[in-house]
This record gives sequence, structure tokens and C-alpha cells, in this order.
Amino acid sequence: MDEFAWRMARAVYPFLAGVAAIGLFLNSVLLLATIRTKSLRSTTNLLIGCCAVPAILSSFRSCSPTTT
Repeated sequence: MDEFAWRMARAVYPFLAGVAAIGLFLNSVLLLATIRTKSLRSTTNLLIGCCAVPAILSSFRSCSPTTT
């Protein structure tokens, strides 16, 4: 990797990791709220909660420094 690409990667990676961390936190809160609150257990809300699971997993992948 040349010098410019290395500097760009070092500048952009903290931003992307921060966005992934925020997404991880908010999707976890969404999933926990769906599980713990009885009024959020309708079919639609359960589907939204289930969609949070792959988003949480992809946030873990985005946070890892070995992502290519």
C-alpha cells in the first residue's frame, strides 16, 4: 500500500468503526426492547427485531481491523 492510501485508511477507519459501534449499540437496544416489552411482540415488531440480528453481526464484521 502506498503512502497516500495508508494515510487515507488511517483517516477513514476510525469514522467507519465509530459508525459500526453506534449501529451495534442501537440494534442491540432495538432487539432487547423487542424481547423485553410485551407490547412490542406483534408480528411486525418481531420481524423488525429479527432484522436487527444480522445488522448486529455485520456491525461486528465492520469493527474488525482485518476487513477487506
